[in-house]
Amino acid sequence: MRKKRERFFLLSIVCGLTLVSCLFFLVSDKKEAIAEEGMTTKVVIHYRPSEDRKGEDSSIWAWPLNGGGNEYDFEGGDAFGKYAVINLAGQHDQVGFLVKSAESWNYQTADQFIDTASGLAHVWLDEEEHLSYAPPAEEVAPQTKKMTVNLHYYRSGNDYEGWNVWHWIDGKDGQQAEFAAEDSYGKTATFDLEDAEGFSKLNFIIRKGTPDNEWQEKDGDSDRSVYVIEGQDTMDIWVMENDALIYNHPEFIVKDQRIKKASIETMQEINISLAKKERLADITPEDIVLTNEHGTLAITEVTAAEDELANQFTVKTVEPLDLQTAYDIQVKELAPVLVGIGAVVRTPEFDEEYFYDGTLGQNYTPEKTDFTLWAPTAKTVELVLYDGQEENSPEKETVLMDKGEKGTFTTVLNGDQHGTVYTYRLTFPDGTVNESTDPYATSAIVNGNRSVVLNPDSTRIQSFERMPAFSSPVDAIIYETHIRDLSIAADSGIQHKGKFLGVIEAGTKNEQGQPTGLDYIKSLGVTHVQFLPMYDYQTVDESAPDVPQYNWGYDPKNYNVPEGSYSTDGATRFLISA
Repeated sequence: MRKKRERFFLLSIVCGLTLVSCLFFLVSDKKEAIAEEGMTTKVVIHYRPSEDRKGEDSSIWAWPLNGGGNEYDFEGGDAFGKYAVINLAGQHDQVGFLVKSAESWNYQTADQFIDTASGLAHVWLDEEEHLSYAPPAEEVAPQTKKMTVNLHYYRSGNDYEGWNVWHWIDGKDGQQAEFAAEDSYGKTATFDLEDAEGFSKLNFIIRKGTPDNEWQEKDGDSDRSVYVIEGQDTMDIWVMENDALIYNHPEFIVKDQRIKKASIETMQEINISLAKKERLADITPEDIVLTNEHGTLAITEVTAAEDELANQFTVKTVEPLDLQTAYDIQVKELAPVLVGIGAVVRTPEFDEEYFYDGTLGQNYTPEKTDFTLWAPTAKTVELVLYDGQEENSPEKETVLMDKGEKGTFTTVLNGDQHGTVYTYRLTFPDGTVNESTDPYATSAIVNGNRSVVLNPDSTRIQSFERMPAFSSPVDAIIYETHIRDLSIAADSGIQHKGKFLGVIEAGTKNEQGQPTGLDYIKSLGVTHVQFLPMYDYQTVDESAPDVPQYNWGYDPKNYNVPEGSYSTDGATRFLISA
């Protein structure tokens, strides 16, 4: 094995300070939306602040579900309060928002979430932070006086003959508009609305008429309505037969029903999401077919909304589900889909079934090394071995690991494996294959994409002298710093600037003869130093040590491996045992 990096992680500092590593982490399961050109998710947010905040400058912080947020200004005011029109690129089923102090976080409301499955939503948030999809009274609804409407309509059978739009504004007589134009979506009706006193929403019915009966047939069970934006002069909307939603863009519309997703939520429950909403109250266990490689599983119960349109429901199985087995599920005549893993991993039943308190990771001895990985949702796991410690070293061998207890996978490599480079390759029931480092590894190659077997005795500190314990913890004086920042100054007098070795250099002074580094901190009377995270970072390229790169450390890659950019060479680094 090549020269070791500095054996520095939880070391006793020679000046008598105790070094404490501060390990924080952030977990993100960010799901980016697929942004079609020109497609946006539009939300119109109306806000009425409380009396004590009416004079404050505020803004909106909005984000797509599982996405990043941005700040948006309010565009103007209306009878309710003030409003903002927010267009988020892409298709999002849900959008979150809060109201905050403009350009600061001195004040903020609670998080709110908006259903944006149609790509268009108007919401009202009052001074008590109650959210609604309609104004509390028509008197405070937004107003406009004249507006041109382009209403796009789709029928699956392309049978538009006789169909038209009956539209009206509140308090006025209705009028008929014909589908006189055609586009790639379907038919389009264009008409104008006008009222000198102002109006707040468009109401319409799509109907089929004949010479003898103008109301021979009606599309949908209820009238459709959409609120205007204050002063709006043009409105483009898309609708589809037998669908109550009004859409902001045709890409939001699912013309054919399908199962969008199915996921295991508890050990006996599967949540099913359909592509579009419909009435689900009549679905029975007999309508559900759940199969795996052994046959068909019995469904005992279906839970769905009874009196409203919905696109999600839950089925319950007679027997507990095996998370390491692939399942297909079918609803009536819809095509079957693979069932994925959902919130089941956060349930007490999952913990009871799979909690494991044994040793995980690699367990080294000169005679053999045991490997144990906890992966209760994987179907198979392979130990992948590499021929060298370079980032591009080729695979040397794969070993199929044995299923152990409580969702573990185990294998043994005989002989002295010190320095062996490896990863785990996991195959899941749905066919997904992921490759991972060992989350319990204490050594890794440059940039941390592969783990390394480590003989702990080779890095164990033989003489480790701690400072005496305090009689009271309040006697501690704690100083927080950053590995790089502590020594990086050009006049620090420290040789290994920005490195682990730079931290422990003693007797260093700046050009004015003042102590620097830990000597300076000790001169302040500090007893303990807390370092910002110094585990292996995700976003620093350790193969380019001469390129300036900075990181606070809140993007962990290997929790138990020191960050390589703080080392003075390019070899494998280790966690040090005291």
